[in-house]
Parts: sequence; C-alpha cells; structure tokens
Amino acid sequence: LAPAAAPTPAATPSLSAEEEETASRFRKMLKMGLPDDAVKHKMVQEGVGTRIIAAVLGGTVPAQAAAPAAVAPSPAAAPVPSAPALSDDEEATAAKYRKMLKMGMPEDAVKHKMTQDGVNEKISAVVLGLPPPASAAPSAGGNNSAGPPP
Repeated sequence: LAPAAAPTPAATPSLSAEEEETASRFRKMLKMGLPDDAVKHKMVQEGVGTRIIAAVLGGTVPAQAAAPAAVAPSPAAAPVPSAPALSDDEEATAAKYRKMLKMGMPEDAVKHKMTQDGVNEKISAVVLGLPPPASAAPSAGGNNSAGPPP
C-alpha cells in the first residue's frame, strides 16, 4: 500500500484548500481499509470532481465517472417518498443500514448484511433505493399476510 501513497502527494499541490479538505475525507476512508471501488463510488455519488477522485485514488478517472454524479442525487431523492411507508420500527431498522451506506460501505455488502440479519425485503428496498418488491406491495396495508384468502 505504500506505493499507492506516493502518487497522492504528487497530485495534492494541484488541489485548492477546499478540494484538499474534500479529498482528505476520502483518503481517510482508504486508510481505514475501505476498498478503492467503494471510495470511488462514494465520491461519484457525492458529485466529487474527477480531479479530486484522481488525486485520492492516484490515477486517472474516466470522463464517465462525472455523468453518474449528476444522476446520483435523483435516485437518492426517490427513496424519500417511500420512506414514510415504513413504520417507526422499520425506520429504526433501516437507519442502521443507511448509516453503513453513508460511511461508504458498498451497497452489496449492506444488502448482504441485511439478508444475514433477516431484514424484510421492503426495508431492504427502501434503504437501497429500489422499488419495493411485488410481495411487499399487497402487505403494505398491514402485516396479516398469513391469514387465509377470503
């Protein structure tokens, strides 16, 4: 990992103080052991410029990385309307996993953890910003799906 640190200081002088402050947050994530791809995804999700991404990761970043950054806020807005569909207990459960995502943990890892913890699909969908599963839609009115059909 020491060779990876060498390109970062070389790119540092070209960053402004504000850019360096942003970059330092993500360098800290790398130092804590988060995978490069997870940190890159988080930077793109937050709309960080390609110059900062390149400085943090010590390489060049394709121009495509900037396009998802503009799109990322829109999907992030989509879960908000579906969030009220969660009960207070479900919201408390979801908060734990939202925090994991906010810390930069990859979505797949959070999804795996929710599955491992037995979190229902409705909560998983809301946390990950996905449409609710078809099986959760009919039971949205209540949790009495175990009863016999009329």
